[in-house]
Formats: sequence, C-alpha cells, structure tokens
Amino acid sequence: MQLSKLLRYMIHECKEPFVSIDKEWKVIEDYVSLEKLRYGDRVEVRMNRHSASNGEMIAPLLFLPLVENAFKHGAGNNRDHTQIIIDLKKEESGLNFMVENNFEANGNEKEKSSGIGLQNVKRQLELLYPHHSMDIENSNGKFIVRISLK
Repeated sequence: MQLSKLLRYMIHECKEPFVSIDKEWKVIEDYVSLEKLRYGDRVEVRMNRHSASNGEMIAPLLFLPLVENAFKHGAGNNRDHTQIIIDLKKEESGLNFMVENNFEANGNEKEKSSGIGLQNVKRQLELLYPHHSMDIENSNGKFIVRISLK
C-alpha cells in the first residue's frame, strides 16, 4: 500500500507546481517505512516534525532525494548500524529541513557531497526559492544537509 501511495503521488500529484507540506511529509514517512522494511534493524530513523502546517505549500519531491541519499549512502554502504535523522521545522523566518546520516569512510567523501541528486536539489532550489540556503557538512563519519527556505 505504501509503495502504491508513493507511486500515485509521484505520477498524479507531482504535476502541480506546489503541494502541501503535509502531503510532502507523508510521502517521506511512507518512503522511510519502506526502507525500514528493507534494512530492518540495521537502520534507526528518527523523524521530527516541529509545529503543525498552516497550509504552507512546497515544490513536490524537494526533500525526498535527500532522504533517499541518506539511505543509499548510509544504510546501503554501511556494514553495521546506520542512524538517520530527518527534521522539519517551521519557524517565523521560514521552513528548515535537515537530513543527517552516518557513513563508513572509504575515501569517497568528496563524491558524496557532489552527486547528481544533490545537484538536482540545488538547481531546483535556485530556480524556485531564490532566498534559500543549503549547507552540506561532510566530516567525522556524518553527512548532514540543511536547507532553509524563506
């Protein structure tokens, strides 16, 4: 059912230029549930959503590639336990989103911060949200992406 909901969302609802934050968060929750089935006890995910939505809209699938990367480069490459933190916070100044995952260092750290998924998100932010910030931290076995939208 979750996979069906994800596909329906991607095919039908993503045709709109903007969707509600509630819908976007639900898609992330469904995706995380599927990945938890895949990785089982090897992955621990903490999802935090601070404050309720007041009908705010966002570009569809803006944050999902970052969550996908956390699983791909975290749980997909780690031999042991992976911890992923997903945080969405609405503040007076705008919307803040953060994804963090641990990873095993293998010499490809530079590649992790310049992949096509991140490039696509950066370009989408430049086009749709001219007053945004995107910070990427890649050190000490942790990869963190922070996005602030005004």
